[in-house]
Amino acid sequence: MEDLQFRSRIAKSSDHQRIARLCRRAVGPNDYVISRLDETIRKKHLFLVFSKKGDLIGMSNFTPVFDKSGWLGMARTDPDWRGRGIAQFVQRSIASYARKKGIKTLRFFVLSTNTSSLRAAKKGGFRVVAHGTHITCDLKKVKITSRDQIKIKLAPCLVNLNQILHSNYLSKMNGYLGYGYAFVRGNRANLLLIKSKEELFCYGKSSFILTTTEQDYEEFFILSGNVRDTLLKILKVSRELGAKAVGSFLPYDYHMRRVSRTLGFKEDSWGKHLILFEKRI
Repeated sequence: MEDLQFRSRIAKSSDHQRIARLCRRAVGPNDYVISRLDETIRKKHLFLVFSKKGDLIGMSNFTPVFDKSGWLGMARTDPDWRGRGIAQFVQRSIASYARKKGIKTLRFFVLSTNTSSLRAAKKGGFRVVAHGTHITCDLKKVKITSRDQIKIKLAPCLVNLNQILHSNYLSKMNGYLGYGYAFVRGNRANLLLIKSKEELFCYGKSSFILTTTEQDYEEFFILSGNVRDTLLKILKVSRELGAKAVGSFLPYDYHMRRVSRTLGFKEDSWGKHLILFEKRI
């Protein structure tokens, strides 16, 4: 895609060094994206933005999600080019590409303190739909003292879907649920799809989604049950499944965040207060 100032295309393996340099300039030498570049480029959804002179000045990754939505992430803009419409341009480029793939909705989140990205999202026609936080836990450092033992068994889920759909968690997330590193609508169709993938777990009054996103790492989302009891169950199940660490999006709720901290979870610096944006395309 091109306009008078910029052009965009999907990244190639030969772009690796230039992308790494952009990440270091935009975020710093420890930007997590750098270690994932080979895999990200291989998936052929990393959109790059170039100036008229051919300099790499911005990027954003696009990930198709099972509910026919698209997730935007890894957005980076060269510091010298901020405030000049790079984010809106790459959003338009991805939207054009996504529509051809049958994608109907785009979503992404922005840290509440990132004022420039918040402005860019609103200028791009995205609207705020939910607020959350992201937590992680290193399972090697957590001691679970409860004597209760959970025997791993994948569903059938005994929790009534109607109860889940009206749960406190979904209500506080405005009807959205975390799935892997993305968000989807917490509706019956999506829950049934997740259940069919054997990623919906139920133990007593607790139910949650548990998804393997990386080797030895699980992402979860609580659907129902007492916060502390459900988090303990998630820690036990994840450990028995071989995970070394777990993470989750939680509603931006003081009580839930406080309880998670008592069990060894930490709020990620990039996810202390996340604002979820959405746009129909």
